[in-house]
Amino acid sequence: MAVEIAPGTVLQGRYRLIELLGAGGLGDVWLARDLHVERSVAVKLFPSPPPDDPFFLTRMRLDWARFYVHIDHPDVVRLHDLDMVPDGGLFVVMEYVQGCVTFRPSAPWARRTLSSRTGTSWA
Repeated sequence: MAVEIAPGTVLQGRYRLIELLGAGGLGDVWLARDLHVERSVAVKLFPSPPPDDPFFLTRMRLDWARFYVHIDHPDVVRLHDLDMVPDGGLFVVMEYVQGCVTFRPSAPWARRTLSSRTGTSWA
């Protein structure tokens, strides 16, 4: 069953999608509202699994969970939830951080940040 994803869609009765923030080869990222705790979150929707690999989502879900539970750093968003949509696709709910959407090495803040950490000049 295909799931129509559009603003207003509610995933698992909890996450109301508000606005598409970005899209790429690894899926779409949405600004969403967690209806249970009334906070903004980011929801990443991964593409549906390959039909010839029934264990893809199980492995991916375990890999994400194992990886993320050990990360505690101020520069990494917090993972709140992992679940599946009815068509079999995986979604990840993360802390929403308002700000710059894309990383561009030419941006002034990137030059300052990277050069101060690595001594590399982007100019």
